[in-house]
Amino acid sequence: MSLHITNFAHLVNSTKEQNKPEITMSVSQASLVVTDIIELQNKLIATQEQLIKTLAQDNAPTTGSMDAGSFKS
Repeated sequence: MSLHITNFAHLVNSTKEQNKPEITMSVSQASLVVTDIIELQNKLIATQEQLIKTLAQDNAPTTGSMDAGSFKS
């Protein structure tokens, strides 16, 4: 987890323990948290796309020929 998201989580937990109904943070801090969330979202999307691509390659149909040989009755 990123530093800014971790700091935000600590702020939430601290505020919760103090039974305060609201969190106060500066716009610059909030902007850093949002930036980190967007970066994580983009990494997740890229990972999902790579996984989908890999799975599609693994499921590609394969062709081949086989000789069944001969059967005697």
